[in-house]
Amino acid sequence: MRYPAFMTGESNHLAAAIPPKVILQKNSTYAKAARDANNGFNSDTPRRSEVHHIICEKAVIRWRATYDGETEKLQYISDCLSHVEWDINNADNLLGLPRRRQFRDGYVGKPETWVPRMWPCHQVDHLTTDGYSDIVEKWLDTNIWSALEAKKGSHKVDISKIKTQLEKGQVRFKESLVTCGRREGGTVEGWKNRHDPAWKDRWYKPFSMIAKANPRSPGRAPNDLTEVFKKM
Repeated sequence: MRYPAFMTGESNHLAAAIPPKVILQKNSTYAKAARDANNGFNSDTPRRSEVHHIICEKAVIRWRATYDGETEKLQYISDCLSHVEWDINNADNLLGLPRRRQFRDGYVGKPETWVPRMWPCHQVDHLTTDGYSDIVEKWLDTNIWSALEAKKGSHKVDISKIKTQLEKGQVRFKESLVTCGRREGGTVEGWKNRHDPAWKDRWYKPFSMIAKANPRSPGRAPNDLTEVFKKM
């Protein structure tokens, strides 16, 4: 098996582990691992739920771009990470979340039977600018990558602390998703009241994966016959 150059070299501070112990890319079995662990919302209806990496792939590999062109720094972080026994596909880093379709199709006028009631949507504010992935990326930079660089001159690297920080991130961001999904009484209340003018700046919040949810249009109300009358 061939490994990328940034994972196989040596720096003046720490020799890279070969093969690397850390796994930073999705594998083909992560979705099954999440559903077997029953983490989050896992619908048995096709295409209505997706498995979310709490410390997500996009965020965790962005340090490469941050230090692009700075070969020594890139190598140093790479060598440190290669010794960390952490797998992005570990069940503790996975969470089933609903897709938009689950909310559109699931609400049939009986909110007491509608699920999921308290989970945000995997397609809302995930990959947007300043969305979930960007927030996780900044957290990783502040709490791990920058801290590693700060220790560079002293040649001191505590690999266990890197793993601990990654695990803390898993807990932190899972809790933030739970908090997001419970806002404004949860998704049922938000969807039920989305056309109420009093809920204009509230209804969409429990569907968002981030604390500062981006405003969204609720779409046309079911009893809005404006277009029908225009055509008559």
